[in-house]
Amino acid sequence: MALLPKSVKIESMKIDVAGQFKPTSENIQEILTEYGLTLSQFELATSGIENCTLIIAVLAQKYVLRVYRHRRKPDSHIALELAFIRYLAAAGLKTVPALVNRSGQEITKYGSWRAILMPFQPGFHAEKYHPELVRQLATTHATMHMLANGYQRARFWNIPVRLLRENYFSKHIDSNTIIEPVVKDFLARSRAYKVLLNARLPVGYCHLDFYAGNVLLDDSGKISAILDFDDLAMAPYVMCLANSLWSIYIQEDLSLIKLYLDSYQTVRPLSNLELQSIPAIMLYRHYTIGSMKILEGTMNNEVAQRYLRVAQNLTQECYT
Repeated sequence: MALLPKSVKIESMKIDVAGQFKPTSENIQEILTEYGLTLSQFELATSGIENCTLIIAVLAQKYVLRVYRHRRKPDSHIALELAFIRYLAAAGLKTVPALVNRSGQEITKYGSWRAILMPFQPGFHAEKYHPELVRQLATTHATMHMLANGYQRARFWNIPVRLLRENYFSKHIDSNTIIEPVVKDFLARSRAYKVLLNARLPVGYCHLDFYAGNVLLDDSGKISAILDFDDLAMAPYVMCLANSLWSIYIQEDLSLIKLYLDSYQTVRPLSNLELQSIPAIMLYRHYTIGSMKILEGTMNNEVAQRYLRVAQNLTQECYT
């Protein structure tokens, strides 16, 4: 029995491989025992780069088990992520709260590991952006930001993201191993680029990775689940918005960018300062994703040329 739907993309690249959980039937069962469950079958869903995610079968029921990699985030940050997901779900958004274990806790400790268990959500990922999907994503995104604005902020997370600089993926890349000049050029641009966000931008807790790949749709095309709040951080809302816009921009359909912005603003209007900040943040996102592709080995000469072209277009928009 295949546990993963065909629409789930399988990748192999992980950050900090040595710090990743190595799943076996035995250690998974030890975690599931904390929920009173007995493992029938499991399958590795390796689409995420940060943590170990597993699709778990327990008789006829399916669950998603996430085991955070070592040193990924402290328990207090995991707890905030889970509390924010619950808050959004209570407000009517299609988030997926974690289940509690036999001790009444959402976070299960297994030795030095931290795990959460969630109900499996049926659905599929859209293969391409289209107008109806864009409208749904944009209004949901804006609603999420409006709700975040009323959420009680944790004291230790009050300092928002301000300086944007890609040093997360590129620090793992040895430029001496890169042969193609165009790839070297892109990496050099990525490492040199930085953006200081205006302190007057409205801030709150942000998903920061809200795009079609982190949303499930039902058979009617409606959003059935919002996934992966692992990047949750205090940041300007426009940073979260620009990250999402980039995923549409790379599809190179500017009409959908306008539609996303127009739909978003039916729920949460944007200030001129926010609108002016978008291109520079999108360029930062572009360099971040491009650096990730170099690290995972999928940035060939053809892809790099396209990414450089898009970078040039975004750079021009930053000055117009």
